[in-house]
Amino acid sequence: MSRLSRRNVLAGGMAAVATASISLPASAEVTAGNQAAGFYRYRLGTFTLTAINDGVWHRPLEDNFVRNATPAEVKQALANAFMPTDGTLPIPFTALAVDTGSKRILIDTGTGGQIAPTAQTFDANLKAAGIDAKSIDLILISHFHPDHINGIKTKDGVRVFPNAEIAVPAGEWAYWMDDANLNGATDTLRFYLLNARRIFRDIAKDVRRFEPGREVTPGITAIAAPGHTPGHTAFTVASGPASMLVLSDTTNHPW
Repeated sequence: MSRLSRRNVLAGGMAAVATASISLPASAEVTAGNQAAGFYRYRLGTFTLTAINDGVWHRPLEDNFVRNATPAEVKQALANAFMPTDGTLPIPFTALAVDTGSKRILIDTGTGGQIAPTAQTFDANLKAAGIDAKSIDLILISHFHPDHINGIKTKDGVRVFPNAEIAVPAGEWAYWMDDANLNGATDTLRFYLLNARRIFRDIAKDVRRFEPGREVTPGITAIAAPGHTPGHTAFTVASGPASMLVLSDTTNHPW
């Protein structure tokens, strides 16, 4: 997939921005007594994993947002799920911190407070979870949509995780940093291409590009999952016999 059409971007790609939909495997152990509203911590083998909440985006729900159902059916489905039926869809943002015992890894970085006023709780929740941004050793990026990469920097361009190596899918880098794609883009897609450049251009020499199908750091393997974006990547996290799959933007809302 070398090009994204504006229709696909608006209707399918850019709309699906619920960061890191993470499933908890049966073998994971919740660390009771060490939870709070802004994060959820559990163990996987010898690893400690912490899901960090970055707030929610109340996205306007256009009539054609759900392609295989009528607006009335969508509204009824929302009501059945005890969700608001006011014409918006609450889309949560979450990033995952993985502590292997020897390294602290962050899978995606949230919105950086640069998407919606109701989606800028990551920093506070990271601190509440007892994780210092300076202690992050590695950032793994699943894809280049703003709610996954904007948290790398503040609005003023200062790196939030100053000691972290940044590793990104090679396919994502190739697409979003390609001048030909920028020159041929219009409207929304151009905004996202320019945003990726804003985040990465001045730190390009420090960004490692990885190919899917191999271990990107001990215990974490990248899996090719193109479609949402050209280089979209999922990850498996494994510790001993325990493992789980980390999926980003599989759906807009769990229900």
